[in-house]
Amino acid sequence: MTSEAPKGQLDSLLAEAINFHREGQLTKAEWKYEEILEVEPEHPEALHLLGVLANQLGNPKLAIERIEHSLAISPKQSRALNNLGNIHAEIDQHEKAIESYKQALALTPDYAQAHHNLGNVYGDCNRIAEAITSYNRAIELAPEDNESRLALGATLEARGGFPEAITQYSTVAATDLKSTIARHRLGAVFRKQQKLKEAIEVYRELLLLCPDDPVVTHLLASCGGSATPMQASNGYVKSTFDGFAADFDKCLAKLQYKVPELLHKLLKENPDYRQREDGSPIPTDKNIVDLGCGTGLCGSFLKEYAEELVGVDLSPEMLHQAGEKNIYDALLEMELTDFLRQSAGDHNLLIAADTLIYIGDLRPVFAVAHEKLAAGGLLLFSIEQLAAATTDADYALSCSGRYAHKASVVRAWLSEAGLECQQVVETQLRQEGNEDVAGYLVMAFKP
Repeated sequence: MTSEAPKGQLDSLLAEAINFHREGQLTKAEWKYEEILEVEPEHPEALHLLGVLANQLGNPKLAIERIEHSLAISPKQSRALNNLGNIHAEIDQHEKAIESYKQALALTPDYAQAHHNLGNVYGDCNRIAEAITSYNRAIELAPEDNESRLALGATLEARGGFPEAITQYSTVAATDLKSTIARHRLGAVFRKQQKLKEAIEVYRELLLLCPDDPVVTHLLASCGGSATPMQASNGYVKSTFDGFAADFDKCLAKLQYKVPELLHKLLKENPDYRQREDGSPIPTDKNIVDLGCGTGLCGSFLKEYAEELVGVDLSPEMLHQAGEKNIYDALLEMELTDFLRQSAGDHNLLIAADTLIYIGDLRPVFAVAHEKLAAGGLLLFSIEQLAAATTDADYALSCSGRYAHKASVVRAWLSEAGLECQQVVETQLRQEGNEDVAGYLVMAFKP
């Protein structure tokens, strides 16, 4: 390009394209970038931003090609290198992401966002010390950057550095009086440390910011800041698990969660679900409901026994994850007792893995389970353990937000509902804060 007129024209087109891009009008932005490339095919910024746009439209391969083309033309683009790193990070190409960020920082050492992004990838790779260094550098360069403070706090919290994490979250809360994220994280750390007075104060602040938030309301009660509800609200369960759904299975693996496997092992001890001694297949004629099915961790082993397998959950995001596994004949977004009351009944198996831990008074559940089970049908579930010596109560809401129950009370409630308790097995359900969570696996049947 030799004349000034075309350059001014291209600068104007680029400004228009960037404006469309920022406003989320991606199609119009794409047209403008392409219009630039029709005049100057090797325009590095248009190629770079077309790459960013391609990634936003779900094509990371094309995005990488475009940005690498841009960098081949003009290598000294720290923003393009940072965006290239972001795309590699999104598709779990961590080493390539790290290399891109380092190249960006070699060009622009005070690039705070690149330091932050590098910290994110180091964290994903469990390179915790390097992640902390990167976040600290980002904060040094941009002290007002609360995003880096929150990320640093989460990294410190994950390694057990609770006081340091509290410092970061408190700084964000003090500088952003409307930050609900910082306050939620503060509340969680205080609960982990059993600092319930401090947690109550945080949740009361949160209630002023979001008075109708079911999560805040429930967690305040879990810390003793208000009356204990008979069960967690539908809003609490839905909000909590919608937020976990995308990474739920990975998170549980880190916590050594094994309830589905333990329930399956217990189920196989029942004659109707036991491998036949003569080698003949187990009948697949059961009507089975997975109550609180989540992402379908129990469904993977229930399918082999079922003529019809239904999953029920309050979280639409969890149901979406379960649906991706193609296990269930039907998935329903409902509260479990509402589903049972409306169902036709004659269920052969009702299973609830880590579902009844969100209900305190289990008597209504047991009553409707008895009503809807077929004769000889099983109710199989897990609960968390409430040590008899700690309280006179039948159940308690712990600061985790979950309910714990006494085994003796659960046995009595089952009997009261007309269900016969076959087994109560004490076990470790998972880990939390590097501590084992004790609980029970319970099998009952309808005579």
